Parts: sequence; structure tokens; C-alpha cells
Amino acid sequence: MSALLGEPQPIPTVEPEIAVGMPQDLIRRRPDIRKAERQLAAQSAQIGFAVAELYPHFFLGGSIATSTTTLGGKSILDLFDADSFRLNLFGAFQWNVLQYGRLQNNVRLQDAAFQQLLEDYRQTVLQAQGEVENAIVAFFKSQQQLGARELAAEAAQRAVDVSTAQYQDGLVNFNTVITTLKSLATQQDRLAAVRGTVATNLVGVYRSLGGGWEIRPSQNPLDLIPEETRQEMLERGNYWKKTFKQQQRKSDEYIPVSVE
Repeated sequence: MSALLGEPQPIPTVEPEIAVGMPQDLIRRRPDIRKAERQLAAQSAQIGFAVAELYPHFFLGGSIATSTTTLGGKSILDLFDADSFRLNLFGAFQWNVLQYGRLQNNVRLQDAAFQQLLEDYRQTVLQAQGEVENAIVAFFKSQQQLGARELAAEAAQRAVDVSTAQYQDGLVNFNTVITTLKSLATQQDRLAAVRGTVATNLVGVYRSLGGGWEIRPSQNPLDLIPEETRQEMLERGNYWKKTFKQQQRKSDEYIPVSVE
């Protein structure tokens, strides 16, 4: 895996501050919430279908055709004459009166299924909100631990420097230097572990929000379309040429605004 993963890299450094709160638009991008929301919407439509079965249904239809024959002096050119056209209209009526009880029960069944999915949706949203809050708290707590570990590592380094100077001056034995070096190694190991925890917790924040996001200073949607895809769209017709020109004109008039 070394050739695939590359050389060892240092632990990524992250900013101590991130955008916090409860960005509902970001949470809605989560696959579990989107799935629960679409299932709820689909079941709501099923209730409408079930209620529609309680009412009568009317059907209207028809057809139009033309025909001709070469007999009797006619030819294929008479195909579009008024005498060659044939019209057919029909209507129908259907009402399941004798099954009204079953249809009402079906409405109750679909409504009960909707209520169940509604509770599942609420539970999914609450679970997602809890995951976001836990991830944010874990990130800031690990940031606090990082600050404390950095101070401890700095103190251990100063202890090593002092004990080394005292040993060189003959004031302490070498065991004191060994003890301070062991303490420094322990503090550095703990500091590295906390740095990894900070990066992992930040990944947890992004994951709980449904993924990461990017702030594009240009704010030009055309930049999001790959060049090959753009060329394929242009080759399909003149409509995209006009659209791209209008979008480019809007992009030139756009004044970027920094987002804090």
C-alpha cells in the first residue's frame, strides 16, 4: 500500500474555529434525511391516490384517422380529403360504490403508514442533530486538550533543557536527564495523539453535516462544468451557446463578497 498511499505525511493542521450552529440546509444533504424525506413525500401521495378512489371517475377519449382506396376512381391523393377522415369519441364512468368500505379502510391504512414514516423522519432528524452537536462538542473539547498538551510538551522540553545544562555543569546525574527525556517523549506522544483526534473530530463534523463544502470566490457556475462536458452541451444545439453567454455576462457583473 506504500506506493498507493505515498510517503508518510504530517497530521493535517486545522483552524481552531469553524462555523457552528445548526445549519439545517447542510443537514438536509445527509443521505439518511433525504431518504426519509422522500419516503414521507411518496407516502403522502399515496394518501391522495387512496382518497381519489372514493370519488367517481370519468373517462373521455377518442381517435381520428384517415383512409382511402384506389377503387371507384380514387387515389392516394384523396387521403387528406374531408370525406376520408373518421372520428371516434367515447366516454366512460366508473364508481366503486359497492367497495366503499374497503376504499375507506385503504385511506386509513395509507394515513397510518404516513404517520409512521413521519415519526421515522422526525427521529432521523433528531438523530442527525444530535450527531452534529456531539461532533462539534468533541471537536472543541479536543481543541482544548490540544492547547493543554502543547503547554505540557513545552514544559517537558524546558525540563530537558534545564536538566541537560545542569548535567553538563555537574549539578545532577544522568538519571535525571533520562527521566526528563522519558517525560518529554510521553508528552510528545500524547500531543501527537491529540492532534490526530482534532483532525478526526473535524472529519466527524463534516460527516455529520452531510459532507464538506467549498466557498468559490468566483461564484461562476460555468467553472463547475468540466470543459469536455461543456463542449458536448454546445454541440447539441444553439440553446447552450446563448445560455453560456448570458451566464458569462452575469458572472462578469458579479462582485465577489467574502463570507466569514
